[in-house]
Amino acid sequence: MNISRSYNKENWLPTPEPSSDNDKYAAGLQKPALPALPPRPALPKVAHMNHAIATNPTIFATPPPSSPLRSQSPAELASSPPAKTFATLAREESNESVESAHTTDLFASPTRTLVLGRGRKNWTNAQKRLEIPLSPKIDRIRHYVFPSSFSHISRTHLSIYPNVKQNSFNIRILGQNGIKLNGRHFSKGTRLRVSKNKDDGLAISCLMPHKLAKKPRYKLVMKSRAKQVNLTIGDTKLALHWSDLVHHKSILSDCESDESETEMPTTPSKRKRRSTPSDITEEVSQEHLGLIAQTLALNVPTSLTPIKEIASCLLNCNPSLEKEASLEEWEDIVQRTLLNAPGQMFGCVERSGRDAANRPLPNLYYYQPSNDPDRIRAQSLAPLTRVPRQASRAGQAKQVFWKPVSIRPKKKW
Repeated sequence: MNISRSYNKENWLPTPEPSSDNDKYAAGLQKPALPALPPRPALPKVAHMNHAIATNPTIFATPPPSSPLRSQSPAELASSPPAKTFATLAREESNESVESAHTTDLFASPTRTLVLGRGRKNWTNAQKRLEIPLSPKIDRIRHYVFPSSFSHISRTHLSIYPNVKQNSFNIRILGQNGIKLNGRHFSKGTRLRVSKNKDDGLAISCLMPHKLAKKPRYKLVMKSRAKQVNLTIGDTKLALHWSDLVHHKSILSDCESDESETEMPTTPSKRKRRSTPSDITEEVSQEHLGLIAQTLALNVPTSLTPIKEIASCLLNCNPSLEKEASLEEWEDIVQRTLLNAPGQMFGCVERSGRDAANRPLPNLYYYQPSNDPDRIRAQSLAPLTRVPRQASRAGQAKQVFWKPVSIRPKKKW
């Protein structure tokens, strides 16, 4: 039998009605009052800062010494014990003695390469950077390491290795500050060659400046006649002298250098540093003087001509000369003849700057019949010589930087 009951949601759990029989306060007794709850603490009212300080100055736990509390009188403040005072102690001076610049002799021999740097422990990467062509005679490398406090010296600053084929020493400058040689600065990336006559070695010393030098302008060919060469490295002096190890007329010149950092500082013209007239007669051939003068007067396309173009025109007009020497050898002969010609027979216009291939611009040369010691040759070539303008000969040719003019678009109305 299924009995189903329906409940109302409001009366789902029925509540019994209160019974008056079970109520003990039904007979007229008074119910006790409920215990009173403690009052709620009042929240502090927000007051302005100036008003709070004026009414209650003790609001700060530790007032500053320059502003005493308002509640204390001046008498109380005067009777208060004095504050502790601390005596100032002088700073102790360091007793470290400053060492003066000292001299250190570094020796590079024909069988050993010298590398100079600062604070380097691992030299494997430095040797890759040096790119030294080692030979069976050069089998060892000697490193001179300076303290890390010598900030003017780079990690790998200088390398000196012997060149067995050319019987000389090659000096490569790798440091950021470069070096100074006899008071002349050589920048980073320069390679120098020092010729030698004996196999006893070379005593080297170098000195590098503290400040970074300006970029030089063009290459320098310098002849050193001093028996002692002084190079400096900031406050550290390393003596470089060769006395009888290298001939006192040894030539210091540039080798092929890398990148665009091989330029040298501005120096006087090469004509002022040429040899004495007594040595010229042995070096310069009269036959070469006549050939070059004739080429500059008749066969070159312009009045100012570089050395390579002079040599090529000389061989084109005289094909028999190719049997004597190659084009590169003739360029050396032409350069030596132009620089050592007697009586300023050939003029030179030095140029600075670089071409589109980042190569230094070559110097330009021209023939001057008025300074030719051979008067018969001068009279015959003077009417046929192209004389350059005075403006071109007076000053050095300067590089001109230009920029194409931008075309503005037409306005559309």
